Amino acid sequence: MARQKMSVHAAVQQRVRAARAFHAGLIAETQRHLDVLRGFDRLIDVLRNPEHRLKDKLKAADESWRQLRRLERLKYPWRATYADLRQSVHTIRLLLRRAVKPDAEREAESNGGA
Repeated sequence: MARQKMSVHAAVQQRVRAARAFHAGLIAETQRHLDVLRGFDRLIDVLRNPEHRLKDKLKAADESWRQLRRLERLKYPWRATYADLRQSVHTIRLLLRRAVKPDAEREAESNGGA
């Protein structure tokens, strides 16, 4: 039984390391999203301000479109990393539930309750 607990522990630790890496990846991907979104501030100000010339507004609109396309491309790596993180956390939960359930069942049997 101790050997089984060690293998569960090792499997959980492996998944925790993977989850940590995916979490760090999501933070990096999210930062890239924020950088692109921050680039919109100036562009939106140009578009909103009635004192800017139409040519300047067109340039801002064109650049906004390029930024949107960039943002669109960034969503794919984020989704993939999120899916990896989700799978790791799901596996950790399953491994821990399986490890805890037999202990709980043994306790119930020793107390005469199962």
